[in-house]
Amino acid sequence: MKGKKTWLPVGLTCLVVLGAMLLPQSVSRARDARLLGRVHAEAMEVAGGLPTRPASLEEKLTLLGIWSRDNSAVSYFTQDLMVETEEREDGAGSWDQAAVAAVESLVEAGVVPEELGTEPPVVAGGERMLLRSQSSGVSASFLSLWCSYDRFGGSLDLVLDEDTGTVVQLYLSWPGASQLLPSPGGVGEAFFETLDLEAELLEEGKRTAIFLLPACAVQYEVLLERDILWINS
Repeated sequence: MKGKKTWLPVGLTCLVVLGAMLLPQSVSRARDARLLGRVHAEAMEVAGGLPTRPASLEEKLTLLGIWSRDNSAVSYFTQDLMVETEEREDGAGSWDQAAVAAVESLVEAGVVPEELGTEPPVVAGGERMLLRSQSSGVSASFLSLWCSYDRFGGSLDLVLDEDTGTVVQLYLSWPGASQLLPSPGGVGEAFFETLDLEAELLEEGKRTAIFLLPACAVQYEVLLERDILWINS
């Protein structure tokens, strides 16, 4: 009995230490699964060594499309952007400037209402997402910028190719968006002109349009309904 009493505190101490080590990991995985529907494939410090082989826009869109359909084929991690600091950590200006440049290209092409170009967007948050194909090693970095337009009561979420600043996905909440824009097919055609990629219209309805990008075999959906415009692969 004396031996058991001696080992009991030690055993309890080991259990407490082990629990402290495992709990943060389980909480992190549960949080990721709830927010993203996925669990991080790699730790941040490991994923920081992603291959840097240059990839074309078509390869990047293919990788993004694969990740959307089957995340098991793609390694990825996300990193919150420090948008509260004026300058980007990579020295390429401010996040607001990146958003302004992206919005200007969308307004000029007729993808979003002209009113978005009359007031600079305010970047309220964002994240960087790195993807890497497990088969080919091709990698790509994307930026998500969450913008607000308080005067108009609107918001715009952008996904940009980090290398070029090109918008590859977007979600717009804007009063009367469907009345300010052409058909979903027309919006989609204007959007793919900004990517400088040929797109084939597969299907169009009153609220949606489905496009195929032959160069990378990726399908895009354009949803335009009331106050919502969503362009997603």
